[in-house]
Amino acid sequence: MQNTAHSRPPYMPTADWQGRFIGFVIAGLVSGVLSVFSGSIPVDGIPSIYIALTPGVIYGGIAALYMRFTGLVLLRTAVLFFVAVIFIWGAAVNFAPAACGDWLHGGGFTCTLAFAGLMGGGIGAAALAVFSAFLIPEFRNPYAIVAMIVIGIGTGGLLTFGEIPMFCTWQGGMNLVLGYVLARRRPPRG
Repeated sequence: MQNTAHSRPPYMPTADWQGRFIGFVIAGLVSGVLSVFSGSIPVDGIPSIYIALTPGVIYGGIAALYMRFTGLVLLRTAVLFFVAVIFIWGAAVNFAPAACGDWLHGGGFTCTLAFAGLMGGGIGAAALAVFSAFLIPEFRNPYAIVAMIVIGIGTGGLLTFGEIPMFCTWQGGMNLVLGYVLARRRPPRG
């Protein structure tokens, strides 16, 4: 007798995919809230670049743990995702202000928190989409990649309203797309 759970095509969702999907989005929202609190870390003696990377560590860690503990990815994929998010976050955080000079205080037409958020959110989302496509074969879908980039740009622009809206919507949005793709696929064995 054939086991139908393992003979299902990779894109055919399992019966409980909606629960995993919702859990993935909630994990993104929780990491967004926790990322906001990373700004209250005492900075005495800690280089500012490490403080700037803290939200990436929080988001990457929570997302990778959720992926692994729900069986959506293998351990090596979760670890690679976590490490990649830290580097991607660092690149986005460092490129956004470099793109327009004095973005915090304004210094021209495009030098605003909104522009820096659009740049950082877009760069981070594009890099995360490309790396996710590298790691997860089912993510090599142009719709998923474009959705992630559009959500990243749009939610990054919310930086103008503060860190809470930006972190929660960006991280929740990334997990919305990742969760939709991952929760619908057959979990890997290994």
